[in-house]
Amino acid sequence: MARKFDGVLNQVISAVVALPATAISIHLWYKNTSAPNTTDSDSPFSWRQSDGIVFKWDALFGQEQTWRWKISAGFVNLKYITALGANTWYGLGYTNDNTTARIYLNGVEDANSANGVPVDAGSAKIVLGAGGDAFEQDDGTSCRLGAWNVALSASEMRALGSGVSPIRVRPTSLVVWWEAFGGTAEPDFSGQGLNGTVTGTTIADHGPIAPAFGFDQWVLSTASQTLTKPLSLDAIVQSSRTLTGSLSAAVMRNMTANLNLDAAAQAARLLLTSLAGAVQATGTDTASLDAAVQIARSLVASLNTAILASRTLTASIDANVQATLTKIANLDAAIQSTRTLSATLDAGVSLSSTMAVSLDTLIALTRTLSARLDACILATLSLTLSLDASIKAAPLIIEASSDRTYQVGARNVYVVERGSATLLPDGRTYVVPADDRTH
Repeated sequence: MARKFDGVLNQVISAVVALPATAISIHLWYKNTSAPNTTDSDSPFSWRQSDGIVFKWDALFGQEQTWRWKISAGFVNLKYITALGANTWYGLGYTNDNTTARIYLNGVEDANSANGVPVDAGSAKIVLGAGGDAFEQDDGTSCRLGAWNVALSASEMRALGSGVSPIRVRPTSLVVWWEAFGGTAEPDFSGQGLNGTVTGTTIADHGPIAPAFGFDQWVLSTASQTLTKPLSLDAIVQSSRTLTGSLSAAVMRNMTANLNLDAAAQAARLLLTSLAGAVQATGTDTASLDAAVQIARSLVASLNTAILASRTLTASIDANVQATLTKIANLDAAIQSTRTLSATLDAGVSLSSTMAVSLDTLIALTRTLSARLDACILATLSLTLSLDASIKAAPLIIEASSDRTYQVGARNVYVVERGSATLLPDGRTYVVPADDRTH
């Protein structure tokens, strides 16, 4: 899918993020129902506020179909040499290696500039469908935006221009990857968490539609699953750690309660000792004092029971904390395994691409061999026809006691006597050896 913008309010915008200071690459797919003109201002992509970089489809002053970026000395414009037209999907690419800026069209370098680099570093929001936050709104259709903090090579830009997913081109250097599937939010599949906030837009067919490069669906079958799993596991781990913090706080509260109960028990014991001393000292009204002593003893017993129960609860909470910590360790291991799987899948994708090239070579060799076999078959058929013609033209000679001639179809059959010489009608003389039996 792709996002269609209305040219009025629609846009997808990120949080503020720093522009790479030394090198940058950008690639997106774009289509507009109108060819670029100089009477309007439409910008399908921007990463700027007062500075930064923007691609202009329509622009005043001859700046249409142009990448424009800010340097300390001012703005630099690099325009596509190839004229861009209406109702056509284009792979639009930009790289800047701090020495030369290059712009690409469908994976092929179209123009370059040795002036006005590097991009003037700063922080800004990445915007799809506008030239900034709520200005120069675009009315085209966009999808599969990728931005990197390195300058991609010509072969990498060619891969992107043939429909390869951004995650398969230097994934560790990706700053953002918006596939533009549609929906109320635009997820960042790069793993950097730079999700886009969506204003409006409608769902359109995913490009490119023409020319039909055939986008790979790796993002659907692999990337979304592989990237989502670690994110989900991270969320579970974070929740588990929050739970551990709560349990730890509960343990601390129970320990405090234990200390309070211990203090109360100690106070009760002191009271009991004081009451016992009073009984011995006075020797009078012992019934009242004995009752007080009994009450104190009951209080001590109750406090001891409470202490035991609290310690049992503390031990249970400690066990829960330990179990949660074990789960966190297991989840961390699962995250590592999933990330290892992601790396393995990336390697598998790369190997598959290599195998595809080898298979193409094998197919070409097989086709060459098939052509040669066809030639051999034709030659064999031709030889067979020639032999058949020779056989039909040759006489058939059969040994007998006397010479006779028979007609078999269109062929003459000659019967000759063993050990004799026979003159055939075509002028040849055939001598039959005495020990020969079939001719």
